[in-house]
Amino acid sequence: RKSGYPMAIHRQLHPVRRVICCSADKTDGKDPLVPNDLSIKSTIYFISSDDESEMILRNGTSSYKVGNKGLHLSSVKESLKMVIEKGCILVGIPEIYIRELVKERKIRVILDDWKMKDLHYYLVWKDRPYFKKELSDFLSYIEGQWRDKVAMH
Repeated sequence: RKSGYPMAIHRQLHPVRRVICCSADKTDGKDPLVPNDLSIKSTIYFISSDDESEMILRNGTSSYKVGNKGLHLSSVKESLKMVIEKGCILVGIPEIYIRELVKERKIRVILDDWKMKDLHYYLVWKDRPYFKKELSDFLSYIEGQWRDKVAMH
């Protein structure tokens, strides 16, 4: 998200892929096969900002506008709790937040061939004339670490 501070400087980091996921444990054998199947499941939507009103999934030349009629959450912790404990499907979670849970086989990605708009994060800082070199080195380090972590897909 961009900062609303007028004196702040920002730099966009590597974009984060968003996915649809469900609990690996609570499966009834009826995974959604197409996006329209999301309407028959308990589905929650991870929203990254207040102005995010719709999500569009794309698969090649096909597109699907997600109904967005379920629960909307902006908390990663609460969203994942609903998936793991209640068996909900979560649409739009940044993949970086579930990578370890997928490895632990607590969560799995579904409808993986349907893509949605990436999520963008930013480094935001206030210019400090007396920290130019140190700050520049630190920002470069953060960017490199972020890119390496996000690009692990």
